[in-house]
Amino acid sequence: MNWSRSRSNRGLWLILLPLIAVVLVPTACVLWFANRAMRNEQLAVQQRLTEAYRLQLVSAQRRLDEYWRARLDDLKAAETMPSAGEAFAQLVRTGQFAAVIIFDAEGHASYPARVPWRPPPTSANETWDAAAAAEHEGGSLRRAIDMYGEITDKSSDPQERARALIAQARCLAKTGEKAAAVGILTERLSDAQYRNATDERGGLIVPNAQLMALHLLDERSTPQYRRILGDLVNRLNDYGEPAMPAGQRLHLMGEVQPIAASLTGMAASRVASPAEGSAGDFFFNQDALFPTLEAERLAATYLDADQPPLVGKGSPEPTASPGIWRWVSPKGTIVALCAEQRLADALTALAVEDISSHDITVKIAPPRTGTSGAFLTMPAARAMPDWTLALYLPGPKPLETAARRQAAAHLWTGALAVMVVVLLALVVIRQISRQVRLAELQNNLVATVSHELKTPLSSIRLLLEVLAENECQDRNQVKEYVGLITSQTARLDRLVEHFLAYSRMEQRRHTFVMAAVEPAKVAQVAVESLQERCTAAGAHLTVEVAPDLPTIRGDIEALVTVLVNLLDNACKYCENQPQVLLRAYAADGQVCFAVQDNGIGLSRRSVKRIFDRFYQVDQRLSRKTGGCGLGLSIVRFIVDAHRGSVQVASEPGKGSTFTVRLPVAPQR
Repeated sequence: MNWSRSRSNRGLWLILLPLIAVVLVPTACVLWFANRAMRNEQLAVQQRLTEAYRLQLVSAQRRLDEYWRARLDDLKAAETMPSAGEAFAQLVRTGQFAAVIIFDAEGHASYPARVPWRPPPTSANETWDAAAAAEHEGGSLRRAIDMYGEITDKSSDPQERARALIAQARCLAKTGEKAAAVGILTERLSDAQYRNATDERGGLIVPNAQLMALHLLDERSTPQYRRILGDLVNRLNDYGEPAMPAGQRLHLMGEVQPIAASLTGMAASRVASPAEGSAGDFFFNQDALFPTLEAERLAATYLDADQPPLVGKGSPEPTASPGIWRWVSPKGTIVALCAEQRLADALTALAVEDISSHDITVKIAPPRTGTSGAFLTMPAARAMPDWTLALYLPGPKPLETAARRQAAAHLWTGALAVMVVVLLALVVIRQISRQVRLAELQNNLVATVSHELKTPLSSIRLLLEVLAENECQDRNQVKEYVGLITSQTARLDRLVEHFLAYSRMEQRRHTFVMAAVEPAKVAQVAVESLQERCTAAGAHLTVEVAPDLPTIRGDIEALVTVLVNLLDNACKYCENQPQVLLRAYAADGQVCFAVQDNGIGLSRRSVKRIFDRFYQVDQRLSRKTGGCGLGLSIVRFIVDAHRGSVQVASEPGKGSTFTVRLPVAPQR
């Protein structure tokens, strides 16, 4: 049996190994091709991405070139404007430049510019000196007020009268006459003849007078206060001719800003335009109060560094101020200043306007700024050759990620093909293995049937020949021979019954008639069926059935077959004075049938295989016990059909105990 099994296993492997090779070789080829396809796809994705993103960067570069051409046109247009102040305001208010400086043809700053100090007219120097001495050198403030009033009455020069009026108001404020001082500052100096009057340093007098009036007024919620503040704000934002000196404008903006901050949300009146002189209501907006304030400060800082205008190069270049870039107009009369970070952010926003993919990041990098990790770089624009336009892909390894996404279809296709091949191979292997096992079972069945049927048939034929030849004269001997023929016939009957049961098991055609069965009845019928055989074998059979056992649901004939097979094995495999015990009892909600013997016992290996078809513990051809190795496999088949279990406990030389556990029938 072992030799035939090993031979059949070798035959099975001789069939399976080529089949496995047929599966593994195409699988390895598919995986190799999938790997190569992924690598080629990665290169193809890199090339496609490079071309696609390069086109987008070229488009962004084109937009940046158009942007700088538009800024160049702005500078050219500003060069033709007659007013430097208006050119400054127009360029700054576009938001494209942080500040600008306007130069004249000789290279002097026109705006912002420092106005030199100019002394008052010589005809009034003596009176002015006396009034100033009375005001500042411990004289009488009242006398100074009268002397400034005398200058106002006698002078025919509007500028001189305006200077005298503001000096008179200053003295009145010092004496505590704030109302009179405010009246001069807001009423008399509001006359149109004083609008462009300047002081000794070239600054406009009226804006200074308005700021002084705001400081003198105690109540800030009055319409007068709001009107004065509104007029002053409008004047500071007016860059028309004559332009207010940049230093005065910057100083007054710094003074007015905290005053306006305290009035945020409070209504004030303003002059719609200096020419019209009409008024309207508005609300102060701190963000838009002085749009040119930061530009004024930056321009002043640039001029303090004494940086002269340069010949226009057509491209931005760094200045001595950190983070500030300048762009000189073609004629060299305008220097436009740009903050590096603000410029980079604005250009970046412009560059990504038409980029379709939201997964990429585009940045404008100033010179000396690294672009490590960028997928693609190129010069930002022709006007900015030192600036870099950089494109970044998402993730730590974006190209590999994109390639994996593109190659996923190839990989999944290959994996699906491999899975189909493997599944088909498993199906084929299973079918082949099943056919091999069936062939092995058939061979074993033929060999077993041939051997097991030949022995009793030979014995019957021999006994019949003896009886037929009348060689046996003794009646008792004849009776003995007839008994032997009967036992061999019963043996044949059992073998045939086992073969038929095995055939039904294999074809799944065995049916069971389920009904309520008393466990004691099953034990009784089984013992009665086997009593004569046990007596003939010299076995002592003991039966212990617990009282009041619950009923079980099953086929009584099949259950009797189970006990008969177990009891028959117990009698056959006991060498000397067989002692067989059949017990029926209840345990753990089940009914148990235990068959215990004092036979030869089983090894651990035999215990694992005892229920296999055609397995026999004694596999010698000269074994004393008959059988085809189907009894216990039939036992397990019947027990499984009844949703029970069968267990064996055995040791070599110490006997065996087979325990069948069956579920109790449900109570109605």
